[in-house]
Amino acid sequence: MSVVLVVNQEEEGSPYPVNLMRNVALHYSATDTVLLLDVDFALSQGANGMLSQVGVPQARANPKTAFVLPAFEYLPHDGVMATTQSGLKQQWEQGVVEAFHVARYPKGHSPTNYSQWWSAQGAPYGVQYADGYEPYILVHKNAVPKYDERFVGYGLNKVSHLWHVNHCGISFSVLPPPCFVICCQHEPSKDWKKTFGSGRDPEIRLKIEALWNKFRAELRLVAVDDDSFVATRRAVHKEVNKTPTAVFCFLHNTAVPVVDADAVAFSVCENKCVCGKPVFSPAQHNCSQTVELAAAAQTATC
Repeated sequence: MSVVLVVNQEEEGSPYPVNLMRNVALHYSATDTVLLLDVDFALSQGANGMLSQVGVPQARANPKTAFVLPAFEYLPHDGVMATTQSGLKQQWEQGVVEAFHVARYPKGHSPTNYSQWWSAQGAPYGVQYADGYEPYILVHKNAVPKYDERFVGYGLNKVSHLWHVNHCGISFSVLPPPCFVICCQHEPSKDWKKTFGSGRDPEIRLKIEALWNKFRAELRLVAVDDDSFVATRRAVHKEVNKTPTAVFCFLHNTAVPVVDADAVAFSVCENKCVCGKPVFSPAQHNCSQTVELAAAAQTATC
């Protein structure tokens, strides 16, 4: 196990730099294949065998394929979250387990096709990417693009990355039972509450939407070399060995800088009219000045 300490200079209460942390984990991973998984998820008891016998060999042989681990969520209930295939099936039928965020954000995992997964045997099955899809994947390290560190806090941080993965020409294939990941439903994060909670700041969502549009417009201008998936990501250090390594990144709030703070900051100033007001759509201001709207990647008059 490798433990990496990441030191942050941001003020208390700043949005969590989630994609920077994911890039740190990618950078320090010492294997040629990586499993991109949030820390609150647990692997099923059958996942290790399926990954080592099927997932990893196929990811090495097919760097243009990302292998999906179906994600489930254990709802508040008096019991113990299942990590076995039989236990998962029982809790699914009892209604205490469901597809991850199926009610809150169904398009995030619907393409996984859970009904097909229950009956799948032995071999992975292919699925079609759709906008908003954000599965947890096993993929070749040299194939996967880096996360966009401008996405901080809650909102589209992982969706944008999977959009980029698909943009690179990587297809998606779902690993069959007994391979899955599962988490317990928990209290929403502070960043979620700031974005979607009852006391939300509407400007945060506007910033996220503007950045999302800008992000896609930028990538559409990038030609992806079909024979090289490193065309849209910065180089990371070469593989050290073949031993599976778990990389845990912890954020510690001290004054010692280890990263460029500008790399993770998204400022509304990227979408300002020359009159100085923040702009997210042409209809928001009427100062009759012309401004380049980064969110729309075009010139418009606000």
